Amino acid sequence: MAVDVSYSLVQQGNTEFLSFGTSANADVVGYADGGFAVVADFPGTAESTLVTYSSLGNPSGQFFLDMLDPAVSRLGNGDVVMAAATTTDIQVLIGEANGGAIVTSGSISFSGGSATDVAGLKDGSNRYVVANQIEFGGSDRDIRVTIVDGISVVLSFQVDASTADDRAPSIAALNDGGFAVAWERHAGAETEVWYAVYEAGGAVRKAPTLLDTDGTINQHPSVTALASGGFVVAYEDNEFFGQPIGINHLQFSAAGDAVASYLGGSIFADSTDPSATTLSNGLLLTSFTAAGNIRASLFDPAAGNPFLTDLVDPFVIAGSGDAETQSAVSALNLARVVATYKLNDTFIAEAVFQLERTTSGDGDANVLAGDEAVDRMFGGGGNDTLDGGANNDRLDGQAGADTMTGGTGDDEYGVDDAGDVVVEVSGGGDDTVRSAIDYTLGANLERLILEGGALEGIGNSLANAITGNALANILNGGRGADTMSGGSGNDIYVVDNLGDQVVEGAGEGIDLVQSSATHTLSANVENLRLTGTASTTGTGNALDNGMTGNTAANRLFGLAGIDTIGGGAGNDTLEGGDDDDVLSGDAGDDTLLGQAGNDTLDGGTGNDSMRGGTGDDIYIVDSVGDTITEAGGGGFDTVRSTVSFTLGSGLDTLELVTSQAVDGTGNSLANTITGGAGANVLSGLGGADALIGNSGSDTLDGGTGADTMTGNAGNDTYVVDNAGDAVIEGASGGTDTTRAGISYTLTANVENLVQTGAGNIAGTGNSLANSLTGNSGANALNGADGKDTIDGRAGADTLTGGAGNDVFVFEAEQANGDTVIDFDGNGASAGDSLRFTGYGTAEDGALFIQLNATQWLIVSFGGGIQDTITFANAAAIHASDFVFV
Repeated sequence: MAVDVSYSLVQQGNTEFLSFGTSANADVVGYADGGFAVVADFPGTAESTLVTYSSLGNPSGQFFLDMLDPAVSRLGNGDVVMAAATTTDIQVLIGEANGGAIVTSGSISFSGGSATDVAGLKDGSNRYVVANQIEFGGSDRDIRVTIVDGISVVLSFQVDASTADDRAPSIAALNDGGFAVAWERHAGAETEVWYAVYEAGGAVRKAPTLLDTDGTINQHPSVTALASGGFVVAYEDNEFFGQPIGINHLQFSAAGDAVASYLGGSIFADSTDPSATTLSNGLLLTSFTAAGNIRASLFDPAAGNPFLTDLVDPFVIAGSGDAETQSAVSALNLARVVATYKLNDTFIAEAVFQLERTTSGDGDANVLAGDEAVDRMFGGGGNDTLDGGANNDRLDGQAGADTMTGGTGDDEYGVDDAGDVVVEVSGGGDDTVRSAIDYTLGANLERLILEGGALEGIGNSLANAITGNALANILNGGRGADTMSGGSGNDIYVVDNLGDQVVEGAGEGIDLVQSSATHTLSANVENLRLTGTASTTGTGNALDNGMTGNTAANRLFGLAGIDTIGGGAGNDTLEGGDDDDVLSGDAGDDTLLGQAGNDTLDGGTGNDSMRGGTGDDIYIVDSVGDTITEAGGGGFDTVRSTVSFTLGSGLDTLELVTSQAVDGTGNSLANTITGGAGANVLSGLGGADALIGNSGSDTLDGGTGADTMTGNAGNDTYVVDNAGDAVIEGASGGTDTTRAGISYTLTANVENLVQTGAGNIAGTGNSLANSLTGNSGANALNGADGKDTIDGRAGADTLTGGAGNDVFVFEAEQANGDTVIDFDGNGASAGDSLRFTGYGTAEDGALFIQLNATQWLIVSFGGGIQDTITFANAAAIHASDFVFV
């Protein structure tokens, strides 16, 4: 099993600055509940301050004391102690942890000094121990340790009464009640680090011992107790990994015996001023100054390979680019740490950081266990077991059927397999499941977030919060007063509790509420569907709503917005409201009221009553029992019918909406009549009508008035009887015919012209290959462009082919007297031809004889039929130019 573990240090909240101006020499102590206290002094004065902070990082109190270079710790009863050595004595202040009041303060009556550190003992008492540097003149300095109860000295002694130059003590209370002291010793240009261990009463457990014999500069020690009972000394070392100065660590047992030679360190160039602390989960964190920034390294004292951060690039606590020095760190609860440091040699800054761990498994069945840090666990493949422990963890088993236990804290689970199991105890925090599959919340889980697909999320008996994703989700809170948020997809909400809340943002999809009770849509929710069998009422909102009833008799009100309302199977009452609404009755004898706006009313099956009100309304007719009431001046109204229909009074437009061959007829108004997919006959009657065909082969007859006729697809027939009639035909819209009783020119995309009546009228083609057919009068037919077929029929017609290889058709006993204006046969480039029908064939004796330069005679049936044709251009006609058929 290969498990990859990495750590990060994440700042919580903002960096804060102590509010008392220029300050230095800060120290900090963290509380088990997450609060902390910071001390610092004011350079140029003889005063220091202690500021307490709540677990939320807010200042809660402040104390002042006449001292410099103070240190701070916490006592067994929870109070905080601040201590500092003056030139004559040691000043002490004990205050409540929340800064509420000073418990006691005063002077410890021994000689003073400098470089003070303090630690509250862990022997069950409220005693504490102070270590400070005392001066004997010249280069003779020593370290004094004083055990204190309140401000009463229990015991005071020098750790080494030699003439050596001992400085800068650091002290830590051990878990078994004893304490360890470390200090630096100056020997000429070289420095050493020494340490000693004592019982709580002061008895020697480990006599002063040289800590490191390597290097010429070993200094500035920081000692911290380990959760295991031992301790670690962090210090500067110039013989560590070849760097000018690096931070090294040595680990010892509670007895003071070395248990790890080099526990770890930082080889970040020129690392100085270490401050070590043991986090609540047992890991060791050391801050230090490096290149003008504050860095930190993380170690595991219990591991054979303790390095948890990159030696070359450790954590950054402060890296703004300003001068940041003199850091101090102290552990808080839940693997958090508070850090202080000096900024630009002026201000003391403080910030709180959370240790976060990311653990990733492999394809095996991994068992991953967290602790008080924020854990992010990813199981990988296999059926994994994940336990986050305390804190707000993120557990994702990934592939496989995984078991995930969050422990305390507001945990988050990733679910992607139907076999995944989430275990959460009652009162274990406000927990969230993020699911990539359909999911139902188990016991004690409060929140569900759907990820990655069009999924269904179901709650439990708690008051759940269920959130969808960007796709179409189904959200069902189950029992309890739930809050459901669908996100940007087209979501469905199931409402069954008066306390249920549906939350939708503007523009977040088209959403549906399914409600078994009377319901009014909340903001930004578009659609409502009534479920169950009760006669209930549904009300919309200001949006464009879609509303549907159930099988009972419902009342549905759209209010504002462009609403679409469907009644269901009962005898429903549907009312649209102010805007352009769509009302559909479905089954039953329904009442539809459009009110204001341009409404669409469809009663569905049954004998329905429809009243559009004001506006340009649309009525759907599918039964002879449907009634339409339209007031005069009530707008421009349309009927859409699946049966043959004639517009009644006050109705303007008719649309046939069926593939059947039904007919549509207008009234005396200027109607618009549109066909369906079948072969329709559209008749405008009076008025200037607009007739529009569809995909069938339609017949369009506008009647009296200047009508506009559009055939669309299909082989359509247009009836033209008014010079103002307009025919509109699209390209590839079928092979279409205009039947004109007046002179007429084919419009674009219409192929055929048939002249009706007996008038002497003209007909002209277009750029297509037209078929032009005259009536019984003397017509003038002109094919214009294209390869046209021109047949004048009866009467003395004048025929012009125009451009293209045209065909002139002459019918027996109808061609006599016809004139062709521009014939060009095979002898010319145009290539026109003549077709004679009804004369018999050449084999039957039919002849085409030239009479003179312009006239030719068609003879058939032994001279029984003789028709004379004139070619105005005296064309040379060859035998290949004509054919008898």
